[in-house]
Amino acid sequence: MTISIVKTKEEIIKKFEEEFPYPAVSDDLIKTIEEKIGKRFFTNNIKSFIFEYPYIEKEWREIYSLLYCKTNYFKTNPYVFRIHMINKSIEHIDELDMSSYLGYITVRPLPTNYLSKIVMKPNKNFYDLNDNEKLFVITVNQEVHIGSKKIEFQAFPFFSQDAMVTVCAHADVWMVSNIMHKRYGLDEISIEKIVSKLPPSDRGRNIPSVGLTLEQLAYALHANNWYARIRSRRLENNDLKKNKQKIMEIMQCIDSSIESGIPCILAFSNHVIVIAGHTLDENNNRAYIIFDDSGAHIVHTFNESEPKFSIKVSVEQLMEILELQNGEEIAILCPEFERIYFPLESVQHNTESIIDGISKDATKTEGVRNAFADILKNKSYRILLADSKKLKEFFSENNVTDFNNYSLSHYIWLVEIYSEKRGDPNDLKGYLLLDASAHKYDTKYCFINSSNGKEIIQPAPEGKVMSLLEEFD
Repeated sequence: MTISIVKTKEEIIKKFEEEFPYPAVSDDLIKTIEEKIGKRFFTNNIKSFIFEYPYIEKEWREIYSLLYCKTNYFKTNPYVFRIHMINKSIEHIDELDMSSYLGYITVRPLPTNYLSKIVMKPNKNFYDLNDNEKLFVITVNQEVHIGSKKIEFQAFPFFSQDAMVTVCAHADVWMVSNIMHKRYGLDEISIEKIVSKLPPSDRGRNIPSVGLTLEQLAYALHANNWYARIRSRRLENNDLKKNKQKIMEIMQCIDSSIESGIPCILAFSNHVIVIAGHTLDENNNRAYIIFDDSGAHIVHTFNESEPKFSIKVSVEQLMEILELQNGEEIAILCPEFERIYFPLESVQHNTESIIDGISKDATKTEGVRNAFADILKNKSYRILLADSKKLKEFFSENNVTDFNNYSLSHYIWLVEIYSEKRGDPNDLKGYLLLDASAHKYDTKYCFINSSNGKEIIQPAPEGKVMSLLEEFD
């Protein structure tokens, strides 16, 4: 393995011209890297590159054995180029440190679709966030060894389709499965396993592929001992009211999934994206952090020329775009844990029944009734799925002792109720706990009450909001 340090775009182009098996595409390759991570970020933040070759990437080796070793691309081999990005000028590997390391990109030895992975530390500068905005992303721990140096950091494992073996949704489900395996210990699913157990379909062979449907992805996950739920809504032509309600249902699924630390796949307009985080500004406005394996939606739907692998999309913008899908189907795929029997829809129904009941309770003051009517109207609540161990840790940190002697199920639905701004600790008024292993039609015994056994809505623990995502500067 050779490791070399270069400083400029011209130097890295020259390096590829010398070592890349298809040197004629070197200029285009660097241009593609610039567009993928954004020219502004590329120019302003990267001061040094560490060029590493040959590097063994498990996913590329698998793709190579599935297809490319059988082609006439005799220059293509099972090794990738790994390019590390550093935000300070260095002359030697020993100068590398955790704070200056930005992440890495891997390049396949192909004449086209050469980018494989982009594994970068999330940071606010990349998404053009100001100091008052917060960035939350679902990530996993990454460990990189460069010479004698070891760097550990949190990142989202972005994977770009090669458009032959991995196409569109195939690449997306690999990203999601990689997160779920490393973050929650679910079985690892290789690229081959995603398609090896699929039944025959009218889409033809699975390799080379014309792309997988969400139904095929759900089948593949189930065949590999995973669980996934697809929620789809077909929009009606010229029925704005119904369509808005259907889109709100999809958006609620997205919010609950990502705020629970579970990435989801959103499908519309014949393409898919992964949603794996969100931003939050001082006015409580949110934007989603999306990852696009090909950049098609980023460029053609969200009208962003770059970066082409990940951008922020405001909640309002996504809703407006989905509203344009008249007569089309919108679908979301969310992984599920084995012991989740009480679905999100049941949580929403029971939560709104409780809130509606309080808003109509004659024994309550008019102020309380009106406040809960507004909460119901504005859906000022958050629904999180939490591991009971993490929930008890959260309670312990905030001096909540009511549930210390409770034997809780593995997973608990936590519903945070807000008087006004959803997610604002100052507006958090209380919370509900629901048993995620309950019967889906249970409307009474699914609730977990505090030790006094009287109040279903528990008082907020000192205005603290539970977060299951990593926050990045």
